Amino acid sequence: MVFVTTRYLACWMVLLATATYLVYHTYQYSKNIARFQDSQGFSRIIQCAEHLPDPKGILRDTYSNCAWQNHLMGKAADTAVWGYMDREFAFLLAPAFIGYPTKYRNQGDQFPVAPFQYIESHDNPRFLARIASSGIKDLVGKKLGDRSQPYRVQPYAIALLTESGIPMLWQGQEIGENYGMPN
Repeated sequence: MVFVTTRYLACWMVLLATATYLVYHTYQYSKNIARFQDSQGFSRIIQCAEHLPDPKGILRDTYSNCAWQNHLMGKAADTAVWGYMDREFAFLLAPAFIGYPTKYRNQGDQFPVAPFQYIESHDNPRFLARIASSGIKDLVGKKLGDRSQPYRVQPYAIALLTESGIPMLWQGQEIGENYGMPN
């Protein structure tokens, strides 16, 4: 068992080092491509990392200028299901208030960074299915959302478009797409 764990850790470290190398060199290379050049001297290429355990660290310590994070998605579903709103939700819409960096600085490079903000993704059930179940199940036994309640999604979709960070409306979210996700 220790051998498998050690081998897994070694593979993970090689993968991480390779990804870090590629992200750094892609950024440096893109600074010489006209369509990515910014008047302030940084590249506008978007490199988004999916490292859910530490999105703040990704933005602070790597050349990725965007990072996936599930905090807003989870909080939005919780507030929609239980019918409340609090300052934590508001702070997630302005991530600098909760410690997300807004700039990356390293070895003379400096550029804006931001979390990827969403309430639905390809890895999770649709927002409507999470907050307003219809009681009907799909072919794999997951509950569908109640398509008569798309208005429950809209305030959260609007909030995404007014917040700080990089907003993502997932395909069909704006019309209350309703399917679940198999495990």
